[in-house]
Parts: sequence; structure tokens; C-alpha cells
Amino acid sequence: LTRFWAVGDGDGNDPYYAICLITGAQVEFLLLASILWTACIAHTLFIVLFLKDYTPERFEPFYHALCWISPGIFVILLAVSQSLGDAGIWLVSQHIQNFLFFFAIKTVWTANIF
Repeated sequence: LTRFWAVGDGDGNDPYYAICLITGAQVEFLLLASILWTACIAHTLFIVLFLKDYTPERFEPFYHALCWISPGIFVILLAVSQSLGDAGIWLVSQHIQNFLFFFAIKTVWTANIF
């Protein structure tokens, strides 16, 4: 199991390099999707509890599009720009990682307050 997390020599010659990149892409995708799902849950609670709208299922297509397609687009952009690092989980640019993670969390947190 520890070989799956091997960093390798950095030039892609490690036999587990592809597994590392796939794992890193999955981690980034699932982190962003989890953050977005919390926003959708908060939105559902708000419309049911405060607006007394008992038909939140009409938002389901929007929720699924937001929470699955948006992270997919971000991960594709990361892969195309070769921003996933040797270990896959870490991004080459710390600025990209900080932007994706902290911007998403701050945006959802702010939206959930209101």
C-alpha cells in the first residue's frame, strides 16, 4: 500500500506515477465536491425551514450540476495545465491549491451565513 503513495523520481518514470496523479485528482475533486454539497444542504435547510417551501427537490438538478460538474471542470483544468505535482495530491503551484481550497471554503461559508 505504501508504494501507491511513492513520490517517485519526479520525471514520470515511477511505475506508480499515474496512480499518484489519479489519486491526487480524486482528492481534489472530492474535496471541492464536499464543500459544494454542504452549501446545497444549507440552501435546502434554509428554503424548507425559513421560507416554508416544502418542495426542495426542484433544486436537485441544479445541485447535482453544481456539485459534480464544477469540481470536474476544475480537475480537468488542473490536469490540462499540468498543475498536479509528483505525489498527485499536492499541486505544483501552492497558489492554485490555496485558491481552490480557501476560495471555495470562504465562499460557501459566507453564503451559509446569509
